Amino acid sequence: MKRTFDMIKFMAHTKKWMVLDNHYSEETSKWLLDNVETYGYVLHNNGYNMGLHDGYNYILTFVDTTHVIGLDPDVLPASFHFDLELMKHTKDPRNVWISCFNTHSFGEMRNPIFEGELIIPQNPVVNSICCWDVQWLRSVGGLQEPNKLYGGLECEMWKYVDQVHKRWVFALNSLESGSQTAPNLQDECYIKFKWEHAFEHADESWEEFRKKHFDSRFLLA
Repeated sequence: MKRTFDMIKFMAHTKKWMVLDNHYSEETSKWLLDNVETYGYVLHNNGYNMGLHDGYNYILTFVDTTHVIGLDPDVLPASFHFDLELMKHTKDPRNVWISCFNTHSFGEMRNPIFEGELIIPQNPVVNSICCWDVQWLRSVGGLQEPNKLYGGLECEMWKYVDQVHKRWVFALNSLESGSQTAPNLQDECYIKFKWEHAFEHADESWEEFRKKHFDSRFLLA
């Protein structure tokens, strides 16, 4: 998690960011609280793990901006000024969901459309760092997902993107880790945790899962 915050801290154009403490572990919560002043974020804690989509929906109740950029602690932007690149494409009102480019997402696209600096998918694909139009998100009832923790957000939201008037696009000049041009900085423990909860019906808490499957090298804090 520290490496994610270090990357965001040095983004010259990141002016305001919030962190939701989703209670992955006691030490993570303590680390977040202890580092508010160091990193300058606004910390929100509603008392329990809301899951992926409801966590973002909760944060959306606090923002007064037209667009938000969201990312989880297990991914990293791989290009500086990624936020400017994402925001640049909000000038086209059709673009309500703008994602950072990565090779994994591109590999899942079927017959994508190339348009200048954008790739427009023709099917829902896995993605992580996103810029959303706040008004559009609120108009469709916020982010929705069939699983509480992970699994299917993109497919669930795809039906709300009108491909004639509204678009989901990927910005070619805004990269996230996982692309071939950057080292893999994802947290392997948390990825495995989300996957097993979504698709293998695991019911362990994050703390139980981490202690059972990984040693201290994978601690988020």
